[in-house]
Amino acid sequence: MLLSKKTRLKPIFKQFLKLRENVQNQKKLLGFQNKKWEHFINSYKRKMRRYKKYVAIDQIKYSVTKFPSKGTSYKKRYRDSLHTTKKLALLYGGITSRQLKKYLNLMKKENGRKNNEKKETFNLLPLKKFESRLDIVLHRAKFVFSIKAARQLIVHGNVYVNQVKIKSKSHILRPGDSIEMNSSYSQRINESSFQTLKSKPFWPLPPNHLHINYRTMQIIFGTIDLSGFSTAFTFHLQLKNVVLNSRYQ
Repeated sequence: MLLSKKTRLKPIFKQFLKLRENVQNQKKLLGFQNKKWEHFINSYKRKMRRYKKYVAIDQIKYSVTKFPSKGTSYKKRYRDSLHTTKKLALLYGGITSRQLKKYLNLMKKENGRKNNEKKETFNLLPLKKFESRLDIVLHRAKFVFSIKAARQLIVHGNVYVNQVKIKSKSHILRPGDSIEMNSSYSQRINESSFQTLKSKPFWPLPPNHLHINYRTMQIIFGTIDLSGFSTAFTFHLQLKNVVLNSRYQ
């Protein structure tokens, strides 16, 4: 049966090529031999050089170009806004536009127009919802190598939150929640996967709000500090554009 254009699965690497950014930091790209990937792979290699790889990116930094008339057309601004939203969705494992809109609306309701947060940190507030998801927490804690693997782990019932089996990948955690792994899966991580993980550079570091015990494979979810996201991403998220665009949806 032929799939329609809307239901057809889009190859994720082609989306990276269109966005000109390896959003999920996929090393598989380095093995692509086709000529159309040559420029993209070379730019990614330059970005991942040692002296650039471990540089923390300030996500609340607001940069102003020295060419104020460059890139101000409506067409370019609209394209950039779509690209920034798509990058954010792919960064968190391909979140749908409906989920993204839902999180942004929740952020608006919780804070309102008159919020006590600083203007810069207000743009980072959507990250609280994303970083509180169970699948993202498992990936940030280095229990799995990808968000896709974390979701498979949850769906198969290998993750417990406060000693209750959770099968929803989008489960939102609260400060004080305890995350545990199935005992059989914990042994497999300690024997194979985690040994491989320890041999690689432990970067980016797990965020400060995750209190992790790698011997018992347990996590205590704490209070998220908005200033601790500088080492988790390899590019500038431009969250200001995402938040601004959500107000007109």
